[in-house]
This record gives sequence, structure tokens and C-alpha cells, in this order.
Amino acid sequence: MEQHAAALSTPRARGRAARWITTLAGLLSTGRTPAGGLPAWITEPVGYQDRFSGRTSKSDRLSETEIDYARRHRLPANRRQIFKHAVDPTRIGVLLDEPHRLRRPEQSALPILAWLLAANDDLPALLLLGEIGPYRHRLDFLPAPVTEPGRFPELVWIDAAGDVTGSVRYHAPQPRVAAMNDTLRIWNLFADRVLEHWLESGVPADREWLARSRDLLAEHADLARKHPPSRRHAGPKANLTVLISALDDVLAGREPRTGLVHTVTTAMVRRRGAPGSPAHRGLRARQAADAARLPRNEALGRIADRMAALPGETGAVDVSDLLGTTPEPMATRVRRAGAVAPDSGLFPSGDALARIAPRIAAEAVAAGYPDPRLRELVTDAYLAFHRQRSRRPELERRIRFDELPWIRAVAGHRTGDATTRTVVARTLSRLGTLTLRDLPDVLVPDPLVRELAVLSREAGLDLPWVLDSRIPAPAATELAAELLAGTLYDRYYQAGYVTAEPWPDEVTNERAQTLTTHNLATLWEAGAELPPAAARRCFDRAARLSRRLGGPNTPRLARDIAIAWRHMIFHLSLDGDPEPFVLELPVGGPLGVAVTGLRAVLAGDHTEPLTSSRLCS
Repeated sequence: MEQHAAALSTPRARGRAARWITTLAGLLSTGRTPAGGLPAWITEPVGYQDRFSGRTSKSDRLSETEIDYARRHRLPANRRQIFKHAVDPTRIGVLLDEPHRLRRPEQSALPILAWLLAANDDLPALLLLGEIGPYRHRLDFLPAPVTEPGRFPELVWIDAAGDVTGSVRYHAPQPRVAAMNDTLRIWNLFADRVLEHWLESGVPADREWLARSRDLLAEHADLARKHPPSRRHAGPKANLTVLISALDDVLAGREPRTGLVHTVTTAMVRRRGAPGSPAHRGLRARQAADAARLPRNEALGRIADRMAALPGETGAVDVSDLLGTTPEPMATRVRRAGAVAPDSGLFPSGDALARIAPRIAAEAVAAGYPDPRLRELVTDAYLAFHRQRSRRPELERRIRFDELPWIRAVAGHRTGDATTRTVVARTLSRLGTLTLRDLPDVLVPDPLVRELAVLSREAGLDLPWVLDSRIPAPAATELAAELLAGTLYDRYYQAGYVTAEPWPDEVTNERAQTLTTHNLATLWEAGAELPPAAARRCFDRAARLSRRLGGPNTPRLARDIAIAWRHMIFHLSLDGDPEPFVLELPVGGPLGVAVTGLRAVLAGDHTEPLTSSRLCS
């Protein structure tokens, strides 16, 4: 804060501050809000306060961050007052000096406003304040301060530590495991002592034995209160129940059931050995080791406590300190909060790649801002916008990231030159290569397609991307035709690329995916490189799934088989001579007919393509 205080020491700076405060006072002196609907940039539903009852909807209630801010600065619990205090020119610089966490895109507005003021860019700052100020009482603009480590632009996290921590901490307890451990640690050992007590003699009457009997009965009652036994030791026919009941009979002066006691003790010795024997000691040692293992839910709770210190939006650079000797599958869950390099090939699934794609895209989108701090702010804002867009799909149709008021406010500080576009294009090519490497045999997930589309737009490339949930436009088919006309793909699926047949008036989703290649041709056009052995991976997946046809999941399996088969043919069409690969494919099994048909196409004939509808018929 010293640097911001020093910035107000010159007459020019004091004049800027005076104009700022005058504008701010005028804005905050009125409670009016614009008439009509809410602006498109509001990404979270907001409520209204009932002027008569004073009640507010849930969205108007202060967040924990706002409550803490008001408490620290001795402010009333009022969103207007909090906003006014946060944007004061003598204090707003704190938002640049401290790392923060964004829950929604709106919370990136104030840090960017602070950056504009520090850069002496008054007009965009005032315009931004004028646009967001009227909603100061209805929106939480305050970012949450956090203690962040250094940034690692070359690392990504499959899952954010905050998400993994919540999943780990609230893992359901396992009462059956706790009961089993009580049996191993407490009740088995107590039953051994009761058995040993009965084995000393038949039904003795000496005072020492009776005294030990009273102690055992009292201890049994105490243990039952503290650690309720399972039916193994508490059922009416349980061995321990029989022996304890016999002790109670002796002490009460009743005739014990000596025959039943003899049967039970004999059976216990025959099964496990007499207490203290080598066989019995070995059994109890193994059981003690099993009981010493920390219950799963307790182990996860301890790991969650250690993870709570990590930055919630990223994760750990090295998870080895978190894991220790944690057994699988708990370790697998925690590793998702560990950093990996995007090119490492360690992503467990296509969905994981789709989750880390926004971070890669965010770094590329922000690459055009020369100032390092502004670049960080834009990166954080992009990730917050992506998270909100994932929760509310309609947001994508309502507003783009570059249309947010605080992003428009810093547009003049972005260099839109060819160098920036080249950097983004390289990132697009890199992410496309990762996509083909990790997803050679399945459709590209829609969330990943959206990030690829953002990158292509930032790179100045007009590429037709296709979403799985929509019938694609003919533009994607035109791109596929330019790439695949006359190839094995064109001939096998009779796509008509060579004859440039017009886009049919009515087309099924499956046929549309075939004609467009569903983003494969677009990825190639974006500079993605084909991975080695991709065709083999596609065939292996199709063959593996085909062995499961015939059950209730046949429609879904048929769709996945048809997709993997289509991707195989795409890769073969661009990977040199496909004939050696096709001739090596087996002609037996569920895919034998399809393999035979593919060979016929290579020989110049036609065949009925393998489709999901054909597999289901």
C-alpha cells in the first residue's frame, strides 16, 4: 500500500483522486438502478429486495468474504458500503497487491479496475465503474483473498485442489469398517480372556476365580457401552454370549449349562487354537495389523486437512508429501490435485483433458496483454467465466468473454498483432495434438470443443467446430471434403466429396457426423498432428466393445463402435498407405463383416458402411 499512497503525493495525482472521488460520490449517492432487464454480463441470478418487508432473496445475502471484509474494516453489513470502501482510490490498490480467488466473473471487475487506475487509464476506469456501480447492492464484486504460491504456467491440474478436498473430506463414513476394527482390536481379545478363564477348570467355586468372574462381567458391560459389539459377539447363540451368561449364572447361584460351555470352549480351541498357542498368536497378530490400518474415511479426512492449505483453484506441484503411504484407491483420488505437464500423456481420460483445456486456453487468450499482472488478471477472469459458463450453458449464447465490461475496459492494452495470434495458433495446434493423442477413438467432448473454438477465434482462424448435441452446418463438410476427397474415407462412406454433392435437406445426426468427421478434419486444419498407432487404438476399442453387443447397452455400444471405426478410417486416410494395416485385420468375430467390406473398398468395390443402426439391426 505504500506505493499507492506515494502515488497520491503529486498535485496531478491528487487532482485525479479528487475527480475520481467526485464521480464515485455521485454514483454512490443514489440508489437508482437502470430500468428494464438486467445486463447480459451478469452471470449469476440476482434477487430483489422487497421495499415493504425488507426481505431479500438468497442471492442478495452477503457472502462469507463480504462478511469478513466488513468485520475487518468495521463496516456495516451492507453491500453498498462494502463496495464503496473497496473502490476508494486510497485502498483499491490492495486488490493488485494481494492474490485472490474468483468464484464468479464479476469478481474480476474490481482487480481490473484497480489495474486501470494504477496505469493512469482514468476514462476506461470511470466508464467501468459507471457500468457496474448500479449493481453494487445486488452483486458480490469482492474477490476472496488467498495465500497463493507462485504461478506455474507450464503446469495444469486435472482437478482443482478445492474440488478434490471437498470430495475427500465428505467421503461417506464406513460404520461397518469401524465395527470390524472394534471386533479385531477389542472383542476378539476379550473373548480370548473369557475362554482362557473357563479353560482353567470346569465350574470352580474358589473365591479367586469368582472374583475374576465378577471383573470380567463388569468389563463386558463397560465395553458394551463404549463399543457396542457386532452380532458375532452379541448374538444369542454367539460363543461369547454363552460364556458370559454362564458366568452370570455361577455368580447368581444358578446352575450353569456346563454341557453347552464345554461344547463352546472345545469348538473355539479347535478352530483357532488355545489362547497363547503359536497358531492362536499368529492369528491375533495378523488381525491386529489389519485393525491398525486407519479407517478409510479417517485417512481421507487427514489428507483433506493437509490439502486445505493448498490454493483451491490450482493444486499441489508435488503430491508425494500429501500421500505418504496412502493406499490405493485413495491415492488415485488425491493425485488428481497434483500438477502435470500438458504434454506428459498422464491424463486418465478425455474428460480430464477437457477439464484442463480451459487453463491452457486462458493462458493463450491472455497472451496478448504485455503487462504481466494484467495478464494474470485476465487469465483468472477467463477461468471464472468458463466455470460459470459450465454451470449455466445459456450464458454461452448470451455473452462472450471479450464482451464483459471489465475485459472491454482493458482492450486498449492488448496487442492484437500477428505475434500474439501466432502464439495462440500454436497453443491451438498443441491442444489439438493432445486431443488426437488422448482421444483418438471417441468424440471430442463438447466442453473441449468450446475451448478449441475460443482459441481458433483468438488466433484469427475461421474454423467450423461441431458440437455433439447439434446437427452441424455444411461448412464443416466443405472443410472435410477439401481434406478427404477421393480418400479411403470418402469411398468407404460414399460421402460424395469428389462430386461436391450439396448438403442434404434432411440428415440424421449420425450421417452429419460422418460427413463432417465431427471435428477431426477441423483439428487437422488447426495444425494438430496425428498420433502414432491411432488407427490401431481405434480398432482395438471397436473390437473390445463389439464383444459386449447383445445386452441392454447395445445401442450405446453400437454408437461407440461406429465412432471408433470411423475414426480409424479417418486416420488411415491421412496416414499413407492403408492397405497393409487393413490386410492385417482379423476377418473373424463381430467385426469380420466390416473388415471384409473395408477390404472390398480398397479393391475398388463398394460396401455397406459400419454404422450404429447397422449394428443394432
